[in-house]
Amino acid sequence: MAQTKNLSYGRRNSPDREWNRELLLESASVRAYRGHCDLSQPVSRKFSVASDQGWVALSSEGCLIAQSPQGEARYLVGARSGFLVFSGLSGQVVYGRGLQDWIEIEWEIDRLRPLRDWLKSREIATSEGRIMVSGGLEAEDSTGGSPLARVRQALTQTHDGTEPLVIGALYELCAKLTCHATRPLLGEPEGELPDSIANLIKFVRTDPARSWSLRDAAHEIGYSPFHLSRTFRASMPYGFPEYVERCRAEVACQDVLTTRESVEKIAIEKGFGSAQAMRDAFRRHFGLLPNEIRTLGVYTV
Repeated sequence: MAQTKNLSYGRRNSPDREWNRELLLESASVRAYRGHCDLSQPVSRKFSVASDQGWVALSSEGCLIAQSPQGEARYLVGARSGFLVFSGLSGQVVYGRGLQDWIEIEWEIDRLRPLRDWLKSREIATSEGRIMVSGGLEAEDSTGGSPLARVRQALTQTHDGTEPLVIGALYELCAKLTCHATRPLLGEPEGELPDSIANLIKFVRTDPARSWSLRDAAHEIGYSPFHLSRTFRASMPYGFPEYVERCRAEVACQDVLTTRESVEKIAIEKGFGSAQAMRDAFRRHFGLLPNEIRTLGVYTV
């Protein structure tokens, strides 16, 4: 199976950085693990997935940055998101500070041939059929749940039907990651929203760097600032200012990952006002600072 068990820790190995990894399910086709830890500093970990294997990491809590071996591809994987590596790739991930809780599923690709053939036919697959991709996962589907939630539930209460339940959810997870890899990671709405709030969310995601004071946002949808604050908080798990910060942090992180622009310039362009404000937002939402994201592996022994 995929060789993902060993962690490389940073300059000190204190108890709060001990990574706990437990086997949840093992069969001829699939293995599933849970990894969890509360980190005081970022931790770097190498992974290697064989040519006849698939591996998906699913975040219940926490954030990581993933990188392919030559560094040509880097991905942000936040809470309620996933990271898929298929058919012979290796690289490294860096987990951010704070609580980390992940489910990892490894499988033999020839034992799930319909999934193998479908993944190899995707446009994002290389000529050898290799794939490395990430994206958000938690939006509900027509069954009223999500494959990530179903995997968690199946692995929490294992029984004779756990393996087919996990395999079924694995098909869904791979489909979501390869077809909707650009879904938001930090600013994803949860459940039904009032039309006015849904429209405001679209406006903010389209242009997060714009001045989005509560008064400006309320004027955009014809609310009073008080009514917007109360309605937004009732519709989302956080207030409007935090939602704006989350959207800005996500687009700024992509610039940090993919460009050589200075942190100061990115901070101003994305609406933070200062580099320190952006650093604080990165630490809150990713557990990583911009310079740590750009120097992946700095904590590896």
